[in-house]
Amino acid sequence: MNIRDFIQAKTRGRYDQITEMAQEEGGFGRLYKAIDTERQNRDVCIKVIKPHLSKELQIKLWHEEVQALELYRNRSGIVHLVEKQYEFTDDDPYWFLVMEYVHGKRLGASKYRIDLDVEEDQAIRIVFQLCSVIYSIHLRGKYHQDIFPDNVKIQGEDVILLDLGGMREAERRS
Repeated sequence: MNIRDFIQAKTRGRYDQITEMAQEEGGFGRLYKAIDTERQNRDVCIKVIKPHLSKELQIKLWHEEVQALELYRNRSGIVHLVEKQYEFTDDDPYWFLVMEYVHGKRLGASKYRIDLDVEEDQAIRIVFQLCSVIYSIHLRGKYHQDIFPDNVKIQGEDVILLDLGGMREAERRS
């Protein structure tokens, strides 16, 4: 069964027009854009944990990202999960999570290069918002080891951190 058919079956047809966003593929997941037919046809992003990874790693990555996104579900500046996530079994060929789709431009198309052309005052607002998000993550005893320009989108005037899969517990040191 292919990924699209599996998502359709698992969600009982809730998501329509599922299309792969190959240019936005991450290290551990493939991204798909779809229409949520239960939420006024809003766009969603479906992150499918790469199936070639071991089942244990797929499960671990899925749980870590869902837990991180749940922790910040009321925080602006961080992508939000769609309210309902699905239960999976070890026999399922794919594990996925569903997030709101963030419209806008990525801060950059690669890990190390910012491609967004903005005025100085807008650049200051972007940095301030991103620092505010990072600070709120740190306040909860976590740190994020995967903040790069391609994991940040600018939606209107708002900065949105897209990927929380790189979150870890911070070690407390004096």
